[in-house]
Amino acid sequence: MVEGKAIAPSRRRAKLALGAIFLLSTCLAWPTAGQDKPVEPGFEKGKLHELAGSISQLLKLTRDGKALRLDRRHWEKEFAADTDAQALKKLEEELVKRGMSKEWATRHARQVLKSKPVELIFAKLQTAAGSSGSSASTSENFFAKSFRGNGLTARIRAFGASFYAVLEEENAPHRRLEFSDDGRGAMRLILADKSGKFVLAVIQNRQGGFSVAQISGNDRRTEVAESFQDFYAKRRRYVDGTLFPLLAHVGMGLPWTVCNPKVEQAVLARLRGPLTQAEVRQAETLIRQLNDDVPERRERAAEALSANFARYRDTIDKATKDASNPPEAASRLKKIVDENAGQDGIEEFLDSRKLTEDAGYLIELLQEVGPGDRDAIVKALQRMTGQKLASDPPAWQKWWEQNRTATQPAGKPE
Repeated sequence: MVEGKAIAPSRRRAKLALGAIFLLSTCLAWPTAGQDKPVEPGFEKGKLHELAGSISQLLKLTRDGKALRLDRRHWEKEFAADTDAQALKKLEEELVKRGMSKEWATRHARQVLKSKPVELIFAKLQTAAGSSGSSASTSENFFAKSFRGNGLTARIRAFGASFYAVLEEENAPHRRLEFSDDGRGAMRLILADKSGKFVLAVIQNRQGGFSVAQISGNDRRTEVAESFQDFYAKRRRYVDGTLFPLLAHVGMGLPWTVCNPKVEQAVLARLRGPLTQAEVRQAETLIRQLNDDVPERRERAAEALSANFARYRDTIDKATKDASNPPEAASRLKKIVDENAGQDGIEEFLDSRKLTEDAGYLIELLQEVGPGDRDAIVKALQRMTGQKLASDPPAWQKWWEQNRTATQPAGKPE
């Protein structure tokens, strides 16, 4: 993780204040249940999913050695501004637009500048939710805030290093998301609906012990491991295919993992090298179709561009800067970029893990991709290993089992 330079308190508050109003919520990395299939328990639409982008700014997890922890640094990184004066002016203007008098807007803006980063993010969530009723209580080492209305009840509480949050949907599917982190390694997350047909509990103790219990209709799952790292090494497909998508669906910000589809797509994009002329033409065709007269064609084009964002990113970025774009295409391009706002983080993750140079990981990935992607992986493997095996996943797997060293198994998170 790249650390930023220290920021003076007054400048930091300015940065925070502007973000509280002006930063757009980012979309999440994992897709929800397909619309043409029955919705799985936990994946229903509702207020938590609607506000997932804003919630993820408040509740974001990160890796800390073998464990997970609340990413408190993320609260400060969410915002950017230059000076208090600029922050104050823009904040005042935004509040006046919302109907507040100039005098009250100035007072409120100045008060906001004094808030803690997490308080500003919570205020931003309240604004996104459209709730107007709120309460607050603060002291030297404690604060509590809450709001209610327009479909969501939310409250946060912090005392010393401990942090607690609970978000509840006022309407169907009536889910409740409860999260706590004591600042010393212990963490608890419980997501449940009112019917009791869906319950998910994720618990980590101070020693790092990690456990998951899930009830989804008639399905039951209980898993225990010595740490999140061990849990992921044993149950990667469950984490990336079920657990993390469920948490992302209701707004939890989550760390990247080697089996995440977005990560796999980024790895393949790098291995394949620069876009061919045919791929550039294909991307440009899809971009033009974002303004097609046929709605279904616009949707298919947007889905294809988003699904292949890692590959088409430069072409998409170039297109977003084209002032001649029709409004429909411009809006869809912006949505595609927002949906993939975490791409920089993915690229950093790839670099830190050196995934394109990890033979074991690439051999495992080779078992899963289609014929069109195998050639790029095989060329990389041949270059790294000196082996001349063809695009034959079982043959590569057999070679790896016979030649792998005593180093860390492929895909096991650091």
